[in-house]
Amino acid sequence: MDTFGSMTPALPEIFIALSACIVLMAGVLLPTKPATTTANSGVSWAYNLAIAGSLLTLFTVVLSPALLDSTFFNHYRYDGLARLIKSLALGFLVLGLIYMRPYLRRHRIDCPEYYTLALFATLGVMIMASAGSLLILYLGVELLALCLYGMVAIDRQDDRAAEAAMKYFVLGAIASGALLYGMSMFYGLTGSLHLSELVIDLSDPAPANIAQLALAFVLVGIAFKLGAVPFHAWMPDVYQGGPTATALFISSIAKLAAFALLARLLLDGLFSLHSYWQTVLVGLGIVSLIYGNLLALRQIDIKRLLAFST
Repeated sequence: MDTFGSMTPALPEIFIALSACIVLMAGVLLPTKPATTTANSGVSWAYNLAIAGSLLTLFTVVLSPALLDSTFFNHYRYDGLARLIKSLALGFLVLGLIYMRPYLRRHRIDCPEYYTLALFATLGVMIMASAGSLLILYLGVELLALCLYGMVAIDRQDDRAAEAAMKYFVLGAIASGALLYGMSMFYGLTGSLHLSELVIDLSDPAPANIAQLALAFVLVGIAFKLGAVPFHAWMPDVYQGGPTATALFISSIAKLAAFALLARLLLDGLFSLHSYWQTVLVGLGIVSLIYGNLLALRQIDIKRLLAFST
């Protein structure tokens, strides 16, 4: 399928997007009472709708068969990997929402916008999981990133949260710029946005050298999303400064998104360059494992320890 003829594979994304919009409208239209009350305020309705929408989307993913073909002009694919990543992301979302509500109420930051951001962030992960082109992949990356910035800074009374969100935003913008620049170079080399058509002729020195430079920019973006050394500086401050519920979200769903980005871009799109990126990823993994855990031993804050250990 390479046309808009069937929208069935995209039903999970449609459901989660509609759920996010409904949750946001519930917070606006329904009466909102203080977070310390247990009445069915707009916030309570928003939370219940977020849970219901997440479960409905999860059931849609689990019950729908995994297809090997593509749709939306080959920009979207729904295979076994996409189904697995979406199921895990939605499962983490449901568990995260169950934990988030009492935490947010205790800290007086319970608001419908937080649940909306969580749903849209999960939508970004799902888009990345089914990306068939550089355009859709980058759309999912930025949707997730923008939502995470807001989730970190959701407590407007906490200066540490604002500082952490600003650091996250600045460094994230640099990493996203590097990723986008690398993608644009691959588009210039191949003349195509589709991942399946990003084939580089390594026998010709000129495009091979440009491809290596483009790959370096792409790996910088991926390493930042993974929190790998030396692109890990944002993690301790973000984990410590932001709400614990957000740290939980970043350590689970955001890491899953980084894996989706790595799998789609490197395995599906740039496998012809595997001799280059395999070595880099192995090196980053070993250094991150050793350096991160050594720094984790020195931490006295549990959230900073979690940041270094992941």
